[in-house]
Amino acid sequence: MQPRPSTRIGLASAGLIAGSLLGWAPSAQAQPAISSPAAGVICDQAGPTCYDRQGPSIGLTQTYFGVIAANRLTAELRDRPTSNDFRLSNGTVCELMRSACWSDGWQRAQLNTTVTQQLFGALPPSASGASGGLQGLQTPRAGVVCDPGGQICYDQAGLSMGITREYFGAYAEQAALRNLGGQAPPRQFKLSNGSACDLTARTC
Repeated sequence: MQPRPSTRIGLASAGLIAGSLLGWAPSAQAQPAISSPAAGVICDQAGPTCYDRQGPSIGLTQTYFGVIAANRLTAELRDRPTSNDFRLSNGTVCELMRSACWSDGWQRAQLNTTVTQQLFGALPPSASGASGGLQGLQTPRAGVVCDPGGQICYDQAGLSMGITREYFGAYAEQAALRNLGGQAPPRQFKLSNGSACDLTARTC
């Protein structure tokens, strides 16, 4: 004999309650891919990995995702070049040196204020509009110009691999080295905003 409809509903409800007690939850209640479980911490379920203001954190990853995730991250960091930035699974890129996260990834034109405040505790001074940018360029400090379009930084001596790595990461530095093709950096170069610079004449 088939149970009455009310009985079936009751059994289904009991199943959901039992599942909740066992730690199971419906997929509709799944946590977001990017979360901030504590001040100064960002966790990304893709990986999974947790970050603090120094970058990927093995300890925090173990705290929030367990030992297996921490061991995986340990192995990855052992084989990964040192970088001053990282990318989350939603496309956001965080720069450790500038204490800022960008919604548009490597373009670094749209500040992600929520993630920046969650991770670094405050917005960078440039968020107020005083970044010193020159028509899309960035001037992070005196005597330095960084070009987000080419992900390259220059100082008074020209193309700087060290500053490029500092502001755009190790992968940008490697890309710049490949583009040189084993040659010395040119004394004349053009920026993505159309400006042409001549190191000999010290003009742009």
